[in-house]
Amino acid sequence: MRHRNRFSHGNVELNMAAMLDMAFQLLAFFILTFTPSPIEGQFALKLPPPVAQTQPETLTPASNDAEAMLDLQAIHLTLLANPEGRLSAVLLEDQPLFEGDWTPQHATLLNNQLKEIFQTPDSPFHQIQIISDKTLHYGDMMKVVEVVSRQKLANGKPLREIGFSERNTR
Repeated sequence: MRHRNRFSHGNVELNMAAMLDMAFQLLAFFILTFTPSPIEGQFALKLPPPVAQTQPETLTPASNDAEAMLDLQAIHLTLLANPEGRLSAVLLEDQPLFEGDWTPQHATLLNNQLKEIFQTPDSPFHQIQIISDKTLHYGDMMKVVEVVSRQKLANGKPLREIGFSERNTR
């Protein structure tokens, strides 16, 4: 016995208005309920102010560099580049910290120096200003920023105020 096809071979029409309505409802639902995940490794960038970092009225005659550093609002970390753009030296408050290519030992040395400064209970510092050569490669700067961003203040809070400025080479 032969089966007959019960369905007609005519054209099928879809109701586009209903499909568009459903698409817009889904779109609105996903937009209203979307919550992005927090950005990892986020820290506040503090751009250099238009005025000097020191307050002349609070400066006192200092007998050594350690006392002079306590009168500053921010720690100044200077990054010097060689002609190829690689990191060649790091200065902490104009005092050479190390010279040569970046190594894990340099990262440890910088970390220990910054930890000693920021974790002192009576330390007035809560920010760091990174001053770099214009030609310094981004990757080399980010190695230093990684060490700086791991620092904690004396109260246990992470260091979040990191400023950047370009070194004047006159």
